[in-house]
Amino acid sequence: MKPVFLFAAATLAALIAMPGAAPAQEEAATNSPAPPVRQAGEARAVSVPQLRQIANAAYGKQDWPAFREAVQALHQLRPWNADYMSLLVVAHALNHDKAAAYEMMLTMQRQGLSHDFNATDDTLFLRGTEAYEYINDLMVRAGEPAGEATLKFELPADLLLPTAIEWDATREAYLVSSARDGSVVQVSRDGEAQVLLSANEDNGLWGIFGMTVDAANNRLWLSSAASVNFEGYDEEDSGRSALFEFELDSLDLVKSYPVAEDGKPHRLGDLVVTASGDVYTVDTVLPIIYRLQKGAEQLRPFVASSDNVSLRGVTASDDGRMLYIADYEMGIMVLDLEGKKAMRLTGPETLNFGGIEDLAFWQNHLVVIQNGNEPQRIMRLQLAEDRTSVEKVAPLAIAQPFFAYPNYGTVVGDELVFLANSHWVRKQGEPEPVRVATTGIASAPDLEAPDVEKFWDEYYKSQGIERPREQQEP
Repeated sequence: MKPVFLFAAATLAALIAMPGAAPAQEEAATNSPAPPVRQAGEARAVSVPQLRQIANAAYGKQDWPAFREAVQALHQLRPWNADYMSLLVVAHALNHDKAAAYEMMLTMQRQGLSHDFNATDDTLFLRGTEAYEYINDLMVRAGEPAGEATLKFELPADLLLPTAIEWDATREAYLVSSARDGSVVQVSRDGEAQVLLSANEDNGLWGIFGMTVDAANNRLWLSSAASVNFEGYDEEDSGRSALFEFELDSLDLVKSYPVAEDGKPHRLGDLVVTASGDVYTVDTVLPIIYRLQKGAEQLRPFVASSDNVSLRGVTASDDGRMLYIADYEMGIMVLDLEGKKAMRLTGPETLNFGGIEDLAFWQNHLVVIQNGNEPQRIMRLQLAEDRTSVEKVAPLAIAQPFFAYPNYGTVVGDELVFLANSHWVRKQGEPEPVRVATTGIASAPDLEAPDVEKFWDEYYKSQGIERPREQQEP
């Protein structure tokens, strides 16, 4: 699913502790406010929708300086959005700034992003140099399949809008949940399926948007919401959402934990159970993380952040100390639950944090599914010792032929088992069955950046000028 822009970006200073929540201390802010973008008679634009309007208007008037200023502000607000990065290359080209355009192209290529800038006449000014041909060719080739992934089986054609896949060791089978009918389906290793439970008046489920198996405590946890995608949707329930606790073996409902009604819409999504037995779940409509403490009777807001836009996957370190929350636009937020601190996960220049739909923790690594940028890919991120930054990046599977917005996955041993295509992307005709695929986590090589020195040598050579000394390596 593509996110809906609901909030203007802020810094992590905007993280606030909710009532009844452990305080979240601010760490270093990673994004600064957008610079002023003004046109005659307009106030300063501070939101993405406003900036998009200004950029569109400036482009229509061929006001290239104003167009670039608006796109630069968009990039500053959404630094991982590949569409805005591509637009910035175009904006530099239209302003006859080759060096800035090439620099952005090189940044995108280092991050493994794919784009063909020959596809628009707006980049004609950039062409005709060896440097441009070199980096554009690298970017086109970045969209070619790489790594390894294997299809395992197809889910039943009538299993619509699947939202999670989990391995249930007690049944020796996968469990798949659905937002369409609020069901949990058991699927064997070879794809044979049977419905285990469905939404009904007795359990009070709506469509299911998150699921996790806690076999050690005989629990199945589900997050559910009254969404228009749910076939039993009742408008009177609109905006309601809850966490549900079932016994794993009998599938008897233990208790439901509704989000307190506050007049605002809520939709709980991904969830995780930590080593301490606490359950954390994200609200995919409002940027709130909720917590159900072990033994508690009520689900409570834990942390809210106006710095986030569209919360997606959540996972925890093996010891339960660190919580990792993916935002589709803003990257990964880290909550140090013991130190009560919040920060952005940082990484090397070869890593783009945009478009992360789901993530999992594996042996001091994060395994992320990215479907929001091109190419769609699955990456392994090696964490530093303090687990607040990424040291190395390894692509596991990139642009595989059967990828069509891969979205949800689960770690089984040293493999990621994931849904390789999505029903959440609107297409003509009947939706295709969702395919389940797997990729190995352990053996992929780390990502390497291109030869930057070669690029800049070729660029300045093509311009017939000497390369500035400050740009040369010591």
